[in-house]
Amino acid sequence: MTDTIRLMKFLSGVATRSGMGNHAFVVGGAVRDHLLGREIKDVDVVVDSVNGPLDSEAFGQEIKRAVSATIATNRFGVAIVTIRSGEFAGEIVEIANARAETFEGGSVKGHKPSMVKAATIKEDVIRRDFTINTLMFKLGDLANGPDGAEVIDLTGRGVSDLKTMVLRCPSDPDQTFSDDPTRMLRAVKFSARFAAGITNETREAIVRNSGKIQDVPFEAAAALFETIVSSSGRRGALSLLVDLGLISNLDEMLKGSKPFQSRMANFLATLPVALALEVASNFHNLDAFPGSFLGDEFGRFKEIVFSLSDATAAVFLSSLDKPIINNKVLIDEFCLKGAACGQLRSKARLALLSRPELAGNALALTAAVRELIS
Repeated sequence: MTDTIRLMKFLSGVATRSGMGNHAFVVGGAVRDHLLGREIKDVDVVVDSVNGPLDSEAFGQEIKRAVSATIATNRFGVAIVTIRSGEFAGEIVEIANARAETFEGGSVKGHKPSMVKAATIKEDVIRRDFTINTLMFKLGDLANGPDGAEVIDLTGRGVSDLKTMVLRCPSDPDQTFSDDPTRMLRAVKFSARFAAGITNETREAIVRNSGKIQDVPFEAAAALFETIVSSSGRRGALSLLVDLGLISNLDEMLKGSKPFQSRMANFLATLPVALALEVASNFHNLDAFPGSFLGDEFGRFKEIVFSLSDATAAVFLSSLDKPIINNKVLIDEFCLKGAACGQLRSKARLALLSRPELAGNALALTAAVRELIS
């Protein structure tokens, strides 16, 4: 039994004792992942404050009465409960009121609502990104865990879309992506994670609205992009990002944002060299990427890297960046002065690009540079 399932059972008890058993729900990823047989990582709760006796903060207080915890409620009415002790120490439960959202001209940086108000559970479900993320369990049904609990599918499409693994918006996709443009990147993320298809209507709406990704903070877009590229389905996802017009708009974001360029460069540095080059090749406004310092020799570098293993490519790039040769021996041997001394690095790079096997071998690389000088 996973910790999250024990946590569900605990929350079920709290809900039943407080009269919220039929008015509090586990929603979204936890339900989706359980039905897919995947590990449940987070338990998010939504409460029906319209019909139930408690709102999100009051239900959080009920949890706090049952276990040592702290509560912080944000401006959208989401109570974030952090459990401090006992078997669930360190677990964080987010409790939201069922709500409707208003978005006004990107007033909250293009991906957060400018206003929320209490709404029915059905209205809350309809505002979500994809039908596979709208499925729910009543907390009152989870006393023995989720295996026997009824799956609540208010859109009527969530279960079938999960079985066929297809992404579909529960309401007008143009409005869905206009309200929160990061949902377009989430579509690619889920497509990569689950090998999911995207309905034609949803795909066409992403293409129409792809430019709106530029309205969100680069940090939000970057975080999702990094998750996509780090996934096992990254190559198909990269093609999908291009086809949907999202890459070109991320490229435009890079043009006007030095912090975004810096973050992207730092991220690429964490990837295998060949993958980093594959990613970078999709951008025109990215100056710092593996091997970019080589100038006219960059094409030769790419040709070599794609023929090497990830580990060997990393050694090769490191050797090109800071070639390890015996500078003093060469300077003394050839009586080099001034600019000629500074050219030793360039010659070492030429030697490496001609003979990649010299990477990491200081003696052999020094000998190869000697031949070039002679």
